[in-house]
Amino acid sequence: GRWICGPDEYLKTAEPIENIPGAKWIWPCTYSRVYLRRDFELESIENTVIQFKCDNIFDLFINGKPVSLNRKSCACNVTSFLQVGKNRISIRAFQTNDDRFFTSAFTGKIEGESFCIVTDESWIPFRIATFWENDECEDWQDFEIPVHNPSHLMTCPIHPRLYKRSLYMRRAFFVSKPLESAILHVSAQGEAETYLNGKRTDNEFFTQGISVKYKEFHTFDVTDLICHGNNVLGALTGNSWLNSESHTEVYMNKNMLLCELELCYKDGSTETVASDGLWKCCFSPLTDNDLQFGERFDARRIIDSWCEPDFNDSLWQSVEVMDKDAEVRQYVSKNYPPIYIMRRVSPVKTMYKDNRVIFDFGENCSGRYRLELGNTFSGQEIKISMCERLDEYGEFIVGVYTSVFFNRDCVYDGKALGCMRNFDFYTCRGGETEVYEPRFAYTGFRYLCVEGVTSSSQVRSIVMNVMHNALKKTGSVRSASYPFAEQLFKTALRSWDGNIMNGPTDCPTREKNFWTGDMQLFCPTACYFEDCDSFLARWTHMGRKMCPVVYGWGDEIYVIPWTLYKFYRNKAILEYAYDEILELCYSRIDSCVNNLPKNPLSPFNDHLSPFNNNVEPEFFAGIYYCHMLKTVTEIAEVLGDYKTSDKLASLIEPAINEFNKRFFIPEENDYSPRSQTGLVLPLAFGLVPSHRENSLTRKLNERILKDGSLTTGFFGTRFILDVLCDHGYTDTAFMLLDNDKYPSWRDMLKNGATTFPETWLGMSDMTTENSISMNHFAIGAVVGWLFEYLGGIRYKESTPGFSHVVLKPVFMKEVGSFKAELKTVYGVISTSWVFNDNVCTFTFSAERNVTLILPDGSVSSYPAGTHTITTTV
Repeated sequence: GRWICGPDEYLKTAEPIENIPGAKWIWPCTYSRVYLRRDFELESIENTVIQFKCDNIFDLFINGKPVSLNRKSCACNVTSFLQVGKNRISIRAFQTNDDRFFTSAFTGKIEGESFCIVTDESWIPFRIATFWENDECEDWQDFEIPVHNPSHLMTCPIHPRLYKRSLYMRRAFFVSKPLESAILHVSAQGEAETYLNGKRTDNEFFTQGISVKYKEFHTFDVTDLICHGNNVLGALTGNSWLNSESHTEVYMNKNMLLCELELCYKDGSTETVASDGLWKCCFSPLTDNDLQFGERFDARRIIDSWCEPDFNDSLWQSVEVMDKDAEVRQYVSKNYPPIYIMRRVSPVKTMYKDNRVIFDFGENCSGRYRLELGNTFSGQEIKISMCERLDEYGEFIVGVYTSVFFNRDCVYDGKALGCMRNFDFYTCRGGETEVYEPRFAYTGFRYLCVEGVTSSSQVRSIVMNVMHNALKKTGSVRSASYPFAEQLFKTALRSWDGNIMNGPTDCPTREKNFWTGDMQLFCPTACYFEDCDSFLARWTHMGRKMCPVVYGWGDEIYVIPWTLYKFYRNKAILEYAYDEILELCYSRIDSCVNNLPKNPLSPFNDHLSPFNNNVEPEFFAGIYYCHMLKTVTEIAEVLGDYKTSDKLASLIEPAINEFNKRFFIPEENDYSPRSQTGLVLPLAFGLVPSHRENSLTRKLNERILKDGSLTTGFFGTRFILDVLCDHGYTDTAFMLLDNDKYPSWRDMLKNGATTFPETWLGMSDMTTENSISMNHFAIGAVVGWLFEYLGGIRYKESTPGFSHVVLKPVFMKEVGSFKAELKTVYGVISTSWVFNDNVCTFTFSAERNVTLILPDGSVSSYPAGTHTITTTV
């Protein structure tokens, strides 16, 4: 097969958008409000005219003087604005203000008697504000652009909305003899839903994944869909991850299809139907689609029976066949569970406001919806919006769906209302019944609003489609006497499932970013929840990542492979990742002065710690530098690279000694941050001076009791209960677990959250105009502690894959009873305990030999099977 797509000349006929001769369509990848600049030199003043246009209003200045303000186009003589020498054109443009599309661009030219400047790659985009800022500096036209300006310019030969337009594609073929099997291999730039004779070949979503090193393809057995005689293989294309990234960045890349259908006949002969020049294409009803911004669907453009064998495609356009180097990455088969609609949730409450119908589904999840409308008329426009929570007046809190730059442009009386993410715009075909179910976008939501209906009865039915990768469930916890443990488990699992979309995202609403720091902390908890082996192995080896070199974040490259090795005995992922692991390791070693990082890249540290209790970068980077040396030494030993392990091992003690020399305060039994995290991390990673563990843990316990709650961010929170329990402070650990005052897990959940919010403030967080995500798994890593400590199933102490099981439970009388179960590669491990006065009865079973370590320090060995012991606590 060859890559195929729509030809430019055909694509530009999708809408009557006129190009300006010689000029390209340009737009910075940053959305909402953008700034463009073009300097040019003139030896003399000459008669000069301009012609510029945009999808929304823009302001154009020449040499600081306004030429056109708040207009979508301008054409005029600008001779009087020019000067001899350097001249500057400055543009301030706004993203779309039209619900019917979100892809905007700018085009134009300035032309004199001897020169012509058009919009192209030579224009300079720039940012004048950071996240959540709405104030524009007065000197923006002369603003000195930073050398490392993160904004970059995109260019397109035709309007980008047309260039990346969704298409129907089809190819007819004939089967003349008995068929043994038919196997379809599909890849796409963007997305492609495939069909055979009018039927979907699969029920997967977002099949193309997020690999950056390789190009994934997926394979289906479609034998049952092939018939004798005429057949048609078809596809519907979309944009997906190809044209969407991060907060609000939309790109200008064509949708393309690559496929091969292998036909094996019963007589032993074979035939291949591939993507080639025999395919034809036509515009689909998806007039605009984006993973973040949603879909714009015009049902009047639906072509019935477009993929049926008897359909007449004589008026369709022949596809363009791309060069073989259209994709230079190596192809790999998709090897992890696909994204499916895992369940459908009906609304628990319906509310009516003006011409809006608002549905509450009772839980915050990730996915889309299925909407059935009745008695519609052709051209009726329906807007479907989603959100995670309501304000005190029952209105949507939409801050999380606004642009991160100039977010007020997207709301209220802003100039770029169409830039709001997370809504769909559906134009009805008209009729007694029509159904709309989005394909190429998803988001996190609990509430959904339908606008534009003539009456509430037009909404015949609606359900939430909960979507995520279908990872196999492996772990569970139960506690009849302490229901909060189960609530934690269910909430964290819902948060995790809501963020697994071919890789681990940080939230399904604002970003859909793949933050490495969040995931490396949560990885053990994820592996207790579900079989994450192939899923996380593929992501850590080749997936999209945020901040892959930052301290605590870049450490994902060795933490996740090591965790997968411990859980699943997956030595292969250590081998695949080893070169990158060593690259990170040696780059950090080279940056050291006196055995520790100097000026480390560490902007986040103990991220989102309450009360401004973050630790300084040098301290945090020193922690993770030492942790890296220790872990990578173990990895090198497992892989038999003893030369490297010896070399790294020789660096560990000097690094730890220097760390303690710089940050340990012996007379105070404390570390210089003088915070909970400042004590938790050195204790958790085994960096404290010899014989100081007990005094430092005592200091930690005293600090927690004085503070009255935890004061830790993502990193300190992940380890604080572990450290307390490891040193006998189980009462304090339970106090933190059971606390219902801010900041605590109970406080987050008692206000109605059904997934874990991003910050400790949770549902009550009204900062940055309500921009906080309500579905973020990081703080839910506490559930890993439930498995490891209350359940006693220790993945670190057990041999890889749990081939030999180490159980080390912590019995908490306040909890009363507890059960945990984990399906491993060597069978099921289950533990349970219950108190009767001061006597705790502990029952456990495993299919491998077990070492049991009780809280009093006693160690016993047991063969595979079920065993029960009693102990006094």
